[in-house]
Amino acid sequence: MKNFYFAACACVATAACFPITPTTPGPVNGYADGTKTVTTNGLTFETTNKALILDNSGSGGLGDYTFKYKTTANPNQVIAVVGGKDILLTYDSKTKAWSGSNASFYIERYIDFASASGQVAIGNYQITNKSTGEFTSAPLLIGIETNPNSLNGSATYDGPSFLYVKHDSTDTWSEGTGTLSANFNSGTVSGSMTFPGAYGSYPTIISNPTTISIDPSTISGNGFSSTLSLTPADIRFSAVSSTVIDGKFFGVNGSDAGATFNGTGTSSIDGQPAVFLGAFIAEKN
Repeated sequence: MKNFYFAACACVATAACFPITPTTPGPVNGYADGTKTVTTNGLTFETTNKALILDNSGSGGLGDYTFKYKTTANPNQVIAVVGGKDILLTYDSKTKAWSGSNASFYIERYIDFASASGQVAIGNYQITNKSTGEFTSAPLLIGIETNPNSLNGSATYDGPSFLYVKHDSTDTWSEGTGTLSANFNSGTVSGSMTFPGAYGSYPTIISNPTTISIDPSTISGNGFSSTLSLTPADIRFSAVSSTVIDGKFFGVNGSDAGATFNGTGTSSIDGQPAVFLGAFIAEKN
């Protein structure tokens, strides 16, 4: 596995400069050209994916949520935009979270892993509505996107991943590894993730090992979307009803890749609806 690091620190290395002239309008932060990393001042990251949304009784499930934040000149501070308001989040070395609040919301943002190039990172965010008690949590994937015109040939990637499993009566998580194979000429991608059991109070919720396969899919632009295959019993599901993984390529010439994923099903523990969520990043071999 490549040299990934736990990104509680302030700085990440920059990649070698390789100017790219996009032929179509690019993302809000521009395409990767080696001059920016995910901590560069003045960038805006906006991610929309499935989040675990619970009411004040702890009931709920997966729902679409958009999380937006902006980097600042101080790498230990970012500005989250929640409810249309800017909220300053400051890094705490003890909790390893960037956190902050206003009268309506309390927010925590974590960065668990970043690639050595600093072109992509994964973590999670948690938002509590102080008035209603609603709690929202989801994997977070941020990065400097690859210009689709620069993707060619084929490549394999590997790196860290994490998996969170929520049953009605309990939850747990695990850190593992992921691999990805991409053929940019044919526009195909596939891969897998492996997790070595679980952390937390109920380690038997995630078997050791648990393998989640990324079903073969097509690459569109600099991204891909696919389904997942897994053995339901490995995460104590009696059945899996839906899965999805959404990924992109990041960095100059697709030096990095990353994705978030989720799934729903029925718990074999209590027969209630259950969900899983996670993310991975990987660096080109």
